[in-house]
Amino acid sequence: EDGIRDVERSRGLGDVYKRQIIYYAYIRSRLEQSATIWHSSLTKDNIQDLERVQKNALNIILKNEYNGYKKALQKLNMETLVERRKNICLKFAIKCTRNKKLSKMFPLNENLHSMKQRVQNKFTVQHANTERLKTFSIIYMQNLLNENEVRKHKILQN
Repeated sequence: EDGIRDVERSRGLGDVYKRQIIYYAYIRSRLEQSATIWHSSLTKDNIQDLERVQKNALNIILKNEYNGYKKALQKLNMETLVERRKNICLKFAIKCTRNKKLSKMFPLNENLHSMKQRVQNKFTVQHANTERLKTFSIIYMQNLLNENEVRKHKILQN
């Protein structure tokens, strides 16, 4: 609440950069707090609600220069909150793989045979029987790590 009032009061600053910094400090930081834990279990309604907060903040930040959410994101060199949270989760997972104690959450896949496969997951993904467990943050990040490996592999092939 205080962050939104600060952004609104800053309308008179005349400087988009200052309003953007206020948004980062007071609003976005709260929207992303502990995102690595809860991001994967958000509903579509939750995602829309969070994006609406950023959309309204961008409208306040840009004032008369606001011409839609996507254009505002481009103008301010920002990404959607969904993209940002996904990147935060991926960075966290990558850091965990480099940490001796935390790397156990993301075990490497063992080759059970010598046959070459087109796509093999580098990391083991925990099996989930229920939809609720499928949205568990660790499983989500295990899948993110594997997607990242596939992306890197495609880049290296080109």
